[in-house]
Amino acid sequence: MQAFPTEILQHIFTFLPVQDIVCSSFQQASQDRHVWSTVYKYCRLPRLPGPFLGHTALYLENYLIQSAKLQRNWASSPQVIVKPLYTQTFHWPLSDDVHGSLLIGPWLIVAASRHIICYNVDSGNHDGSVMYDASQFRIYAFSAVGPQYSGEQHSAYLIVQEMDDSKRVVKMLQLLIPDHQSTNIPTLELLSEQQVNFLHRFGATVGPRCFAAAPMYLEDDHTNVYVMDTKHRRRLYLPARFESMHPVNQPTLPPGSAFSTLLVCSSHVLVLRTVPRRIRYCSSFVNAFQLPSDEDVEHGSSTLQMTHSGVFPDIGFMDVTCLRDSVVDGTTGSTVLTLIGHARAPTYQSSRTVDIVRLELTTDGRILMPECRTLVELDCGFTIHLQCFQGCGRGLLEGFMSSKRRLAISVDDTDQDSPIMISNIETSPRAQILGFDGIGGRICQRLRENEMELEVVNFI
Repeated sequence: MQAFPTEILQHIFTFLPVQDIVCSSFQQASQDRHVWSTVYKYCRLPRLPGPFLGHTALYLENYLIQSAKLQRNWASSPQVIVKPLYTQTFHWPLSDDVHGSLLIGPWLIVAASRHIICYNVDSGNHDGSVMYDASQFRIYAFSAVGPQYSGEQHSAYLIVQEMDDSKRVVKMLQLLIPDHQSTNIPTLELLSEQQVNFLHRFGATVGPRCFAAAPMYLEDDHTNVYVMDTKHRRRLYLPARFESMHPVNQPTLPPGSAFSTLLVCSSHVLVLRTVPRRIRYCSSFVNAFQLPSDEDVEHGSSTLQMTHSGVFPDIGFMDVTCLRDSVVDGTTGSTVLTLIGHARAPTYQSSRTVDIVRLELTTDGRILMPECRTLVELDCGFTIHLQCFQGCGRGLLEGFMSSKRRLAISVDDTDQDSPIMISNIETSPRAQILGFDGIGGRICQRLRENEMELEVVNFI
């Protein structure tokens, strides 16, 4: 194999599963960077964008080997129990409650009542660095979303809600991650600070171009939806109130009646509002706002215009994320977006499902749903921790209420014949999951019997 020209090896590798490519015989076939770049580009694994010029052949090779090992062990069959390889324990140095955390690469970001602290999980040093000090306020709530990639620059976004006796403040922060060769720690940059009358539970999402956040219970007034065009570093706005487009007749919703979800792709910002029914079924209303093109950014309006709308009876969107970015159908001209999450409207006694949903944004302003396919059905409610990259996803299903089951899930949407893979995962049922890294194969959790310790469970 070593005598084969690089072009032939590249051609062979495009037809092989990555698990076969990274076995020992093929590893010895070539150390040429072009070979590993081709494998990285076309392999069907959740992976970071790339390859980029800063990625050496050794980096790409090691990354693919680790990802292939995790893919093979993470979710293979329901009969398999996925066991962690090792667990790291971090002692929380302050007697404060943990409000949330984020795992991104080797970095563990944890928010307590007065501080945000950063740990390097791979360093062996479990002493954290204080990144943020809320000395004037007390952190009331914390949520994070990411990662987002712009070239080799990695970032995530934090929503920090603070309060004292008289003020309530919501801050949007960008977490800038150093590249894999740097010894620096992540840094925080303030994007927005707003004083509010009430603190809400926020939901957030990030896409190739934008970061968006809004209260989970979104009313018809959309002035509190925060959208940042991270590519061009400017704030975007939704119309304060908008009329429904043909053929959808959306009602005016009373405060707190609709559960909202934001989605961001490279072409649109989508607002999904689900109105629960007291007896049996839900209805969901979807509105799409088109992002400006690069040519229109300088002279275009910062207020986005609604271009598409749709209504879906008996559909209830919850824990939904983008599995595949928007693409334009060359035949119809429609924009197609692939989502994964919970989309089936449950009854009070029914099970919960994980579904793949195709949304089609037609050229005449409608939103259609040509496909809603159930992948998994469980006998209890659950939370989805999922990370998706270019049609491949890896995640964790965490049951709650009467069940404490935890399932490893792996999704490959690049081929309709590729089944979803699920395995049972071995973790403490008494632990509270604070963060999940689907690329690195790590879970951050806190043991309820000892709230002064955080555990990072490693699966590769």
